[in-house]
Amino acid sequence: MPFTGIGTVLKRGSVAIADVVSINGPGMARDTVDVTTLSSVGGYREFITGLRDGGTLTFEVLFSKTGYQALKTDFENDDAETYSVELPDDDSTIITFDGLVTDFPVTIPLDDKVSVSVTIKITGNISVT
Repeated sequence: MPFTGIGTVLKRGSVAIADVVSINGPGMARDTVDVTTLSSVGGYREFITGLRDGGTLTFEVLFSKTGYQALKTDFENDDAETYSVELPDDDSTIITFDGLVTDFPVTIPLDDKVSVSVTIKITGNISVT
C-alpha cells in the first residue's frame, strides 16, 4: 500500500538522527565486465556481472551544533558506522547498512532554513528486514 515519508526514522546505531528533512538512497549499482571476443555473434558486446556497490545515501538535516559535531566525528572516524532507515509502511521495513560520512556541507541561504546535506558511502551489503 502506498505511503508518505512522514514518520521515517534515520538512525546511527540505535540513536535517531534529529530533524531529518529528506533521505535519498541507498543508490545501489552493479558493475559489468566486457567479455566481448572476436567471435561474439551479431556485432554486439557481451557482458557478465561484476561487483556490486551499495552506493550512497544522502540526507538533509536541519543544522544544530550538536548534530553537526556528531557528523564531524563520523567524518573523522576511519571506521564505518551502522545506519538504518526505518520506514512507516505496513511491514515496518528497516534498511540497514554500514557507511562512512564522506561529505556534509552546510547550506546557509538568505531566506530559508540552515541545513546540512550529508553523504554516506555505503560499504558492504545492505540488509532489508
